[in-house]
Amino acid sequence: VAHHARLAVGVDHRDARAERLGFVHVLGGHGLVVGDVAADEDQQVRPDPVLIGDRGGADAQGLREARKELAGVMMLDGGKRVVEADVEISEAIDFAEYYRASFTRLERETGATFTSRGTVLVTPPWNFPLAIPAGGVLAALMAGNRVIFKPALETALVAERLTRVFYKAGVPSEALQLVLCEDDVASALVKDPRVSSVILTGATDTARLFQRMRPGLHLLAETGGKNGAYVSAVSDRE
Repeated sequence: VAHHARLAVGVDHRDARAERLGFVHVLGGHGLVVGDVAADEDQQVRPDPVLIGDRGGADAQGLREARKELAGVMMLDGGKRVVEADVEISEAIDFAEYYRASFTRLERETGATFTSRGTVLVTPPWNFPLAIPAGGVLAALMAGNRVIFKPALETALVAERLTRVFYKAGVPSEALQLVLCEDDVASALVKDPRVSSVILTGATDTARLFQRMRPGLHLLAETGGKNGAYVSAVSDRE
């Protein structure tokens, strides 16, 4: 865990396997976390297509190499079946390859120039603990931003292993911070003006809460919903 807030190591007591699931909670002020990762405007640089191409490939390969470990962690910490975990890892790899290819192609074909936004807070849900956070973190990193990764505490171990994969692939700790915290610290992060954007996957009510907490927030939200579906008599029920 790469941040300098005051820490205490706790144990998850959800079940008999808890003694193997140690993780870290932030007890210090959120300002220590943001201050350690947030960059001043004059430190923001134009994303480098060459660097992004190299990093995206390394991230994708790192996920491939850690496939077995990540699957096991999702089964242990998230209650996933093997087939469910395996699909999530494939999706995370696809994210790394897609963002790398999209950015380099856009830059090459349009000649567009890009400016990073600054520090991005990524807040994924517990039920897809690998693919969704990987997508948010990779998108923000490849666009030249620094990232605070605040996962759901229900799947903290998956988040920790995913962060290790990115570090091993070459993502610097100054660019990616894993923060395991309760809602009060998370709310303070959302409100902090040094956080330029928030990527949320979760409930619509949560997105609206973030907007009330900080009017004008640059919020990229994938929220829940139930849509009606019509199934015809000739459809393939399988």
